[in-house]
Amino acid sequence: MPVHHRRGKRERVHERLRMVTCRTSAYVWKDGRDAPVPGFSFVADFSEEGVGLYVGEKIRERTKVRVSFDDESAPSFQGVVMWCQRYAHEQHFVGHTMFNYRLGIEFRFSSEPERQRYLELLKELELRVRAIQPGMIF
Repeated sequence: MPVHHRRGKRERVHERLRMVTCRTSAYVWKDGRDAPVPGFSFVADFSEEGVGLYVGEKIRERTKVRVSFDDESAPSFQGVVMWCQRYAHEQHFVGHTMFNYRLGIEFRFSSEPERQRYLELLKELELRVRAIQPGMIF
């Protein structure tokens, strides 16, 4: 027996997946820590002002963090956690039970050249990351 959803729900779910999640990793350091937050972080969305991430542990709002993409040794950017929400079990990606939280980080650039470095990285990431599509195998 087929599952019936309200008209348009299937398209909204697919659009949300395309919009929300990109297949690249991120490393998050809490303020003053030498090692990143344990576990894997997954980029949810990018903007010129910040980034959304799926992470394995709760990071409190207003916590200062440092974020790098793809590699721990890549350039990192300072920011502040603006929100952190528990990620509901039924929303987990199959095989990725370590994503317990979704959080939003607002970057705090110390200079215009640093902001420009981030914008260049953002352009590069947008060109090469693959948006997760329904049915994609990891």
